[in-house]
Amino acid sequence: MDRVDEKYLEIFNKLKSEYDEYDELLSSVEIMTDNKLFSHYLKKKKAIQEIALLCKKYNALENDKKTNNEIYELETDASVKENIVEENKKLSDEQELTFVKMKEVYGKMFSGEEQKAKIEISTKSVGSEFVPKMKDMFFEFAKEQGYLTNEEKLNGEISCVIEISGESAYDKLKFFTGLYKLVEFGNVAFGIVSVFDEKIFSDEIKEEDVVIQTSKSSGAGGQHINKTESAVRLIHKPTGISVECQDERSQLKNKLRAFENLKNKILQKNKEIQEKYIQNQRKNTKNAIFSDTPAFIFDFDTKKVSVTKTKKEYKLSDVVQGNLTNIINDFRV
Repeated sequence: MDRVDEKYLEIFNKLKSEYDEYDELLSSVEIMTDNKLFSHYLKKKKAIQEIALLCKKYNALENDKKTNNEIYELETDASVKENIVEENKKLSDEQELTFVKMKEVYGKMFSGEEQKAKIEISTKSVGSEFVPKMKDMFFEFAKEQGYLTNEEKLNGEISCVIEISGESAYDKLKFFTGLYKLVEFGNVAFGIVSVFDEKIFSDEIKEEDVVIQTSKSSGAGGQHINKTESAVRLIHKPTGISVECQDERSQLKNKLRAFENLKNKILQKNKEIQEKYIQNQRKNTKNAIFSDTPAFIFDFDTKKVSVTKTKKEYKLSDVVQGNLTNIINDFRV
């Protein structure tokens, strides 16, 4: 197996591990009792299921070959040893076909899905250009890709949070999480970039997803009370969220207000899900962020960008102008 295929196998095994993690999460009580979060992780699991199962098959075939080789070393019968060699050849052929299929599946994983990446950029090197330079780099990349951008907050030269939305936005930008080192005029600054997958929620509430119940109002209100079914209760089936409204004498007005209240409750619920989801990702990226070894080195003196994981260098002027495609492709291989 050449170096490129070894890198592919490393990626496939990582996806298999992610698949197993999702499987474990989906069996936890906390996730199982949260419909939104359960659906999200189930979707994530299904997205990589085919390649994960193929990888499990590939590894099982490899284990079978190793077992056969151990038997071969102990076997003295020439005909049995010949059968083992033949069996291993069949296993290797099946492995090769499985590997080709994995590469085909992997190539189809990065298209079509609308995603939002939340990028946190921060530094303790006061007076450095780290934050504005990194922010501009990601914005230039977004512009070149035709992505939408939004800057949530900026704290001078210390930190900023930006959002980038578009097709496969997170799948492309997730590789840029880590410790960064910036060298310029002999001065050294360190910073951290964290890229999170931010769930995309729709503001639309489909009426077919809502159970509408009416009843007579209760409480103060004179003769109107208990005579007309003006009170409205809404139940949102996907989330189980319910609201009631009986403030108005008109059923229509109560219904409109109830839908507005329902929308606000769903938005709040989605916000809580998002925060929990980001917290889980933050735990998973903790080692990468607080590593002693910089993941990216931007050397303005030598005009090069070095990437530790891929052990490759890139022209600095291209990278800071948002030309990140080569880096992304080298991470994928």
